[in-house]
Amino acid sequence: MLFPVGVLLMNICDIPGMMAPLIVSAVFMLVVDMADVAVWRLIAKRAPSYLPTFYTSVSAFRMLLALAAMFVYYLIAGRGAMLVFFLTFMVFYLASLIHHAVFFAKVSNKS
Repeated sequence: MLFPVGVLLMNICDIPGMMAPLIVSAVFMLVVDMADVAVWRLIAKRAPSYLPTFYTSVSAFRMLLALAAMFVYYLIAGRGAMLVFFLTFMVFYLASLIHHAVFFAKVSNKS
C-alpha cells in the first residue's frame, strides 16, 4: 500500500531519486516482516512461553537491521541522497512497527 502512494507522491511532487529508496524500503520491510512471521510460527508451535521475549528481540533486531540498511545505503548513494532515503525509509519503518504491533496482538489473542 505504501509503495504505490510513494510512487504517486514522487510523480506529483516531482521528487528526484525517490524510486531507489522506495524499492529498498519496500523490499527491506517485506523480508523482515516475512521472517518475523516465520520465526513466530516456529516459536508459537514449539515454545509459546518464549513469545514475549520474541516480541522484544524482534523489535531490537529490526532496529539494528534498519540502521545497517541506512548505513549501507549511505555508503552506496552518498550523503546527498540520504534525506530522501531516510524520510522514505522511516515511513515504511513506522508502518512496519504498527503492522507488527497490530498483527501480533491479534494473533496472540487468538492463541
